[in-house]
Amino acid sequence: MTQITTQKTTEEFIQECEYLKEKGLIDEAEAVSFYKRAIKVHKNSCKLHHFLGEALAANNRLDEAIDAYKKAIEINPNFHWSHHCLSLVYLWQKQYDQAIKSCQNSIQTNSKIAPFYDQMGRILSHKGEIEKANIFYQRALDIESNTPDLEEIELENLLEDICQSEESPKQNLMTKKQLKSDKKTEYCSVFGSLEEIDGCILKGWAWDYLNPDKSLTLVVYKNDEEIFRFQANCFREDLQKLGIGTGNYGFAICLPLEICQQSPFNLKITPEDFDSPLNNSEKIFKYISDYKESFQGNCEPIRDGKIKGWVLDNGNLDSKLDICIYEDHKFMIRKTANLYRQDIHKWKKGHGCYGFMIDIPPIFLDNQKYSFSICFENSAVELDNSPIVINEGQASSILFKTMEKNVRDFVRLAQKLP
Repeated sequence: MTQITTQKTTEEFIQECEYLKEKGLIDEAEAVSFYKRAIKVHKNSCKLHHFLGEALAANNRLDEAIDAYKKAIEINPNFHWSHHCLSLVYLWQKQYDQAIKSCQNSIQTNSKIAPFYDQMGRILSHKGEIEKANIFYQRALDIESNTPDLEEIELENLLEDICQSEESPKQNLMTKKQLKSDKKTEYCSVFGSLEEIDGCILKGWAWDYLNPDKSLTLVVYKNDEEIFRFQANCFREDLQKLGIGTGNYGFAICLPLEICQQSPFNLKITPEDFDSPLNNSEKIFKYISDYKESFQGNCEPIRDGKIKGWVLDNGNLDSKLDICIYEDHKFMIRKTANLYRQDIHKWKKGHGCYGFMIDIPPIFLDNQKYSFSICFENSAVELDNSPIVINEGQASSILFKTMEKNVRDFVRLAQKLP
């Protein structure tokens, strides 16, 4: 255990702790204990309380971090970085009103620091107030471009200027000098977020406000190694209602089974032309799905423009399972398999309602080759005979059979008319 001596100054305590962390002699959890012991020596040091908040946040002890930042502010209300970091923690907790209030305090105490405005833009973006967010993002850019050197700004004698990523309390601290040298990362024109991870499915949106008609290509990384790329081009009515361009910026992507089985790992998603990660995309990916070894299912060859098959749980034949369909990793539909299948009923008993039948969207009937994967529930495990393929030229046959069926149905209907 590192010994604390009473003759050390506040700055010496901070320097020692940061040195020990840098050399790997203590971790973030031990840093919490270090700062708590230092505070016993300098009870009224706003800096020590502030750095205690940093260490607590890095350990995901957010409520305690809030208390530490508040104590630092109580000691020195003009210590703007504590207001800023308090705003970050509130944002991680999705307490947006509190985050805005703390961010306003940081701006009021020092209106010359670009990251404070950038932070307000991020909070407003999370709330869906995109137009207001853009005003603050632009103000951050203006300050950055007009400031010769951010290191010259008086920062209340703080040893390290702090600017943490909003997405993870476990991110390393970043100095203003690093921020300035990495402007491409911090100030890109892309908005968006990884909103949800559902089993193997990554859901979210991405939009380049400088190129609103362009579909962004996003890059998925596993432990900083690129896995694959995809386009965020699915229509989202909620985005359109918020005034985010056409709304064609959503994505729902299935990670391949072989990738999921390597979890946990560090996940990251970035726009193709930027280094900056998508909001909330830097996290530990853990593959947790509803799949069970007792699941069984089968896909049948495409006929009449329909995807057909059956799926059941041998461990609970009274249940009804969902299937998810993907085209080139892109989520299409989730549907409960609840159609009666006499053949399966005779074979497996149970209630017999294990079938599914889904029309292929007309967009895929353009005589191009498409591959559809059908998976159990929210897992990446595919049914037998999945994927199923529409080959080039097969669409014409499907369209002809569909038209032929429609004509027969029309004739039957006409015969019933008086």
